[in-house]
Amino acid sequence: ERGVVPKTGFKFGADFRTYGELESVSELGHSEALVRVVTADHAFSPRDLALDVRLAGGVRKRMVFALTRSKEGIDWLSIGRLTP
Repeated sequence: ERGVVPKTGFKFGADFRTYGELESVSELGHSEALVRVVTADHAFSPRDLALDVRLAGGVRKRMVFALTRSKEGIDWLSIGRLTP
């Protein structure tokens, strides 16, 4: 539905990683995003948020949070690092 293919992201410290294109599982390209699933009312601590964004940047990915609500769907939040 979103045009991406999810795979586990545990080796990157996230819940999922996503691929925009997938020819075959044996020939994976570079994933585009790390996804962490949290509740919609999750309170982000500045330190944890900074660590997640830094981790994603270190492996050249975008950090995306899936804010979930029971039976109400998912809101998506993408956070990136700005460097001067």
